[in-house]
Formats: sequence, C-alpha cells, structure tokens
Amino acid sequence: MLHRAAIPCVIAFALALPGAFPPSAFAADEQPAPYDPYNMKKLNEAAALREKKGCLQDSCISSSGAALGFDMIFNTKDVFLGLRYGQTLVRKGVIDLNADVFFYFRPFEKASFEQTGPTTYNQYREKRYITGAKVSQKFWMSESLGLYGGAGYGYTFGSFEGTDRPTHDRWTPHYCGGAFYSFAKMVNLEGGYQFTKIPHSPDHFIFASISCSFEALMPADTDKDKKPGGGDTNRRGLETPKPDAKDVFR
Repeated sequence: MLHRAAIPCVIAFALALPGAFPPSAFAADEQPAPYDPYNMKKLNEAAALREKKGCLQDSCISSSGAALGFDMIFNTKDVFLGLRYGQTLVRKGVIDLNADVFFYFRPFEKASFEQTGPTTYNQYREKRYITGAKVSQKFWMSESLGLYGGAGYGYTFGSFEGTDRPTHDRWTPHYCGGAFYSFAKMVNLEGGYQFTKIPHSPDHFIFASISCSFEALMPADTDKDKKPGGGDTNRRGLETPKPDAKDVFR
C-alpha cells in the first residue's frame, strides 16, 4: 500500500523538474561573449610581446626557413662544385642566423706530387672531396641586398687513381664572407671569399652560389605572414604595423 501511495508523488516531482531548471540556465554559458575592443587590444599586445622573444620561441626551424643551393669554390689552381642545405636558426630584428651543411667534390682528377725521397717525387691523379657545416649571419642592407659572414668546420678526403696509397686527409676550418642578393624570396645569389685548407691546393677560394628557398615552393598562405596585431611582415621578419581603426576615423 505504501508504494502505491508514493506513485502520485513521483509523478508530481517529474512534472515539476523541468520548471525548476529552465533551458536558459544551461544555454547561458554556451552563448558567445559580446565583442570588447579593449580586451581584443590587450590580447593582441600580449601576442606581439611573445613575438619579440625571438624566432626560437616560435619554432622558426621549419621547412619554410630552408634552402637548397648549388655552390662553387675556385682559385687559380683548383675548383670544387657541390650542394648545400641551409636552415634559418634565428630571425629577429637585425639578427638573421643561418646554418648550412655542404658537400663539395672536384669535378676532375688533379695531378698531385708525393715526395718519395730527397729529390724524387711520384705523380698521382687525385680525387678530392670536402664536407662540413658552417654558421653565418646575414646583415640586410635593403629588402633584397645584404652582406654575410660566417665560420665552420669540415673534413676533406680523397683517393689516388690506380693505387691504394692513402691521401692526405684532414680536418679543416672554414671562414667565409661576402654579399648576397635575393629575388622575391625565391632565388638567392651569393658571392665572396672562403678559406679552406686542402692538400695540394691554395687555401684561399672565391665562393659563388645560387640557391632556392623552400618557402617559395610552399603554397601561399595569406594568414601565415600576418602578425597577431594585424600587421604584415617583411622579408626580414619585421612587422609593418597596421593603423588602429580609431586612428583612421579620428
């Protein structure tokens, strides 16, 4: 009998439950907040402040900052050709730091003389290779022209044609400096001086290079080159500020 008397109470409670919790009580939290220009300005300023901490803070090491180049170093006695892979490390204001790894080869067999006695020499036809890495800093003078300087370290090795006689392989420092020109972020030309110690060759070389930026091969993204504050970025990663709406209609 007791459970039959409780049935009307349960039915009455179920009918009164929706009225106690109207739908507006749940939907209030799901509605978007009204637009507040002051809060948006504060958020943009905070994002711009994070940008000033440098490229490493925002993971600038990516395929968009990479380049593949074809290099040549030469002097009056020797010439080397090769490939170079470059990667931007830091791009912040006047700092434009880049790292490169390279591999060069001599496109011909050079006649080399090995001393076998006080007055006797043997002549060999030598193949020679150079590999290494370097770090360089670019100094932009305009949107497309600038100077660079850098240093690195590498290893040179080779072989003699027709014999198993070992060659003079060695570690060598690399020092370089010169000028560069960039065509619309796509093709980069570099030229200057490079110091590399190579057996049977002078240590001073003229350096020439042409490279293509991976950024030019990636699909265009209009939102990628914009700062959180609404301004655009130029070739060196510097922001071109966008005027505020209240300044335009003042």
